[in-house]
Amino acid sequence: MLTLRRADAGDSDLLWSWRNDPVTRAASSSPAPVPGEVHHRWFAAAVDDPERAILIGLDSAGDRVGMVRFDFDEPLAATVSINVAPESRGHGVGHALLHAALVWLGDHSTGKTVTAVVRSDNKASSRIFEHEGFTPTSQDGEFVTMVRPLGRTDPRRGSPS
Repeated sequence: MLTLRRADAGDSDLLWSWRNDPVTRAASSSPAPVPGEVHHRWFAAAVDDPERAILIGLDSAGDRVGMVRFDFDEPLAATVSINVAPESRGHGVGHALLHAALVWLGDHSTGKTVTAVVRSDNKASSRIFEHEGFTPTSQDGEFVTMVRPLGRTDPRRGSPS
């Protein structure tokens, strides 16, 4: 079972290490390593930003297994980013993490749509988003934009209810 909590200052170092993981960097729109001081400054502002939500996924033992970030770009839209901890990859954590985060978003937002931007060669990530009802809407070179309506997620189907 996976649960979510809001990120806090104690998560900054771990999220920085996940952000600089080579697999994460390869899937990112900004693949260069991020210096610690740059990340920590960004993170301190991000956790207090009302236009952003950073959620930490916890497994049944309470270990941090991934994170999801929602950026509220417009009053009725959010963009989602997901990062699974390197040691948790390949175990279905991405599916569970995204599903739980979409349920959370449905409970905490009045938005109408949620968007993901995924590297076109990142098939695993594309499958996770498609499983949760995201549909590709455009492709711009290296990236595919995927969108889905926001609503309560039916936990039995993985799609909006």
